[in-house]
Amino acid sequence: MKLILFSISLLLIASPLPAQFYDPMQPPAFALKKFKQEKLKKIAASRVQSKPAKAEKKPVKPRWVLESVLLSENRQHAIINQQLVRPGQMVDGARLLSIEKDRVRLKQKNKTIELKLGAASRLPVKRKVKPRVEKSL
Repeated sequence: MKLILFSISLLLIASPLPAQFYDPMQPPAFALKKFKQEKLKKIAASRVQSKPAKAEKKPVKPRWVLESVLLSENRQHAIINQQLVRPGQMVDGARLLSIEKDRVRLKQKNKTIELKLGAASRLPVKRKVKPRVEKSL
């Protein structure tokens, strides 16, 4: 009798053990097999490629941006890269040679660079605002 009770209790205790280790979120076996195959294909393809993949080209920001020109009889100034510069002064590795009403000339090493005032430096257009109408009670 003791042997029967012992065997029944052993079966009752041992039966829930596999259920404890079952992961309900685990993908089915066929999906795991497919995932492993795709992963192996990618690894093999990357080893076969002799040429590296070309990186996407990002738009190149200009090194110098002419933001404003201030010309009068008494002064000649330009605002380049948010710096107030006069002829002969340096701005980000280049020397300012001349200032005209809509352009400036810079010299870096043996190159002469001409910057023009463009659409980016224009003042923003003001929007028309509708007048507010107050409602009377």
